[in-house]
Amino acid sequence: MEKIQIVAVSDDNYAQHLGVMLISLFEQTTSRKLISIYIIDGGISSINKSYLTETVKEYGSDIFFVQIDKKKYKELAVKDNMSHAAYYKLSIPEALHFLNDKVLFLDCDLIVNRDIKGLWDIDISNYILAAVVEPEFNRHGEIKIAKTSKYFNSGVMLINLKLWRENKVSEKALDYLVEMSSRIKLHDQDAFNAVLVDKAWLPLPNYWNQRTSKYQLMDSFKLSNENIFSERENELAILHYTGYSKPWHYLSIQPFSDVYERYLRKSRWKNYEPLEKKEMIKLLSKKLVVFGTGKASQLLTERLICLGHSIEYYVDNNKEQWNSTFYNKKIYGLEKLATENKKEIYILVASMYYEEIKLQLEKLNFIESIHFNLGWKRR
Repeated sequence: MEKIQIVAVSDDNYAQHLGVMLISLFEQTTSRKLISIYIIDGGISSINKSYLTETVKEYGSDIFFVQIDKKKYKELAVKDNMSHAAYYKLSIPEALHFLNDKVLFLDCDLIVNRDIKGLWDIDISNYILAAVVEPEFNRHGEIKIAKTSKYFNSGVMLINLKLWRENKVSEKALDYLVEMSSRIKLHDQDAFNAVLVDKAWLPLPNYWNQRTSKYQLMDSFKLSNENIFSERENELAILHYTGYSKPWHYLSIQPFSDVYERYLRKSRWKNYEPLEKKEMIKLLSKKLVVFGTGKASQLLTERLICLGHSIEYYVDNNKEQWNSTFYNKKIYGLEKLATENKKEIYILVASMYYEEIKLQLEKLNFIESIHFNLGWKRR
């Protein structure tokens, strides 16, 4: 029978999450012994390599760690605390030169919830790749593609290696990034979309890459979301934890974090505790202020309350919110922070406008990580 060839990219920061993803993959796939795993090694420690190897071997499968030339990416810009591993997908066809047919690329920050063979068996003989469309995409001008072009998420890609190589996709994407990496937001994903026209790739059903950011700000979201998961199980063949907040963060506001936890408990990393947990315990002696009063702030507040933290007050840039209350605490403008003793408070920003708010706080001489931070870590 045909082997299912899976490829992923990881550095040491993401090795645990790669392990959790692989466990979900094997648990859901009946033909797991026909799976081969190829890991493009972005700097995985020897202990995490041994954990990953033991995990894969337990399911009767094979794992191979592949080295690439990282120097070609070192001058490219990286954003949001990402590493240059964000670009290593470009090296897949070169690194897997011994494979001639197709591979399935999977990001580390996802959970597989359906037999992966259903995705593997999709015919892409006439396409360079297959991926899921992001229908809300609106940055066509920024990445220099036609307004009518569809845009795909590169976290799940079924890749036709032969056509990829023939069309020099990696070379074209790298050329694009040399010019554009400092101006675009999503690294390899923007590059692939810029060099591939619609007819070159096949749109997949949404359930093969269901991004949790779609659910994150839904009114129906609850921190305990087993019912949501079971009700929507059929549309979550692959659950992709997109957005800044991740399920392994202490202050995670991710929907379906419990699904990640379920597989984490089966892994060699089951005793993992978020580093920011210790940081938050240290903050108990300080006044905790939340910047933002939207849905993200609501979810963060509920998470903080759940963990036993109390909030002193809220800050918002919207003047209409000032002097009203949010979770029974008063809402102030930025001027309130200017009067505070910086040693006595810590600010958690709960907003998609973090970069703008960061600049505002820095003008008041607040220092990132010392006096404020995003309400959840980025890696």
